[in-house]
Amino acid sequence: MKDFYTEFRNDHRKIRDLIMDLMAAFVQKDVVRADKLIEKLNAIAGPHFQFEEKTLYPELIPIYGLEYLEKLYVDHDLLIARIKEIKKLIKKNNLNEEDVDKGINLLRGLLPHLSDCEGLTIMVEKFDQAEIDRILLSMKNARLMNTGLLNWSDNGRPRKQLSIKQP
Repeated sequence: MKDFYTEFRNDHRKIRDLIMDLMAAFVQKDVVRADKLIEKLNAIAGPHFQFEEKTLYPELIPIYGLEYLEKLYVDHDLLIARIKEIKKLIKKNNLNEEDVDKGINLLRGLLPHLSDCEGLTIMVEKFDQAEIDRILLSMKNARLMNTGLLNWSDNGRPRKQLSIKQP
């Protein structure tokens, strides 16, 4: 049981650190560093989102119900859209102050889901060991597939894509 919680929490810590480092790269207008960091985020978040959507979230339906499950999926939809917008900013190669502010705000918008998701573990504690093992196996299989978040969202995710409306 401990393996799942350790792996789940470590993913969230890695994602948190990458987001915070990306914010610093935006402040420094360091697009080269930001590009490397967003690719690392893409690589870690892809398998993580996949196992959550495929296995973890459906296992939580009896506890939370379908309405909350849909909220978790929509959170992922919005996170993917934000990451795509961040990538567009980075590709500009020359950030102005407006780009920096927009990038930081987009990145800040990624953080609440991390803390919300972290709280799911107290519900998973109520599962029997076979369910936890199934979730952990799904996590490991997603990592073996090693599909980045944006590739998966564009080519394998069974949900329509959302985009962030521009003012």
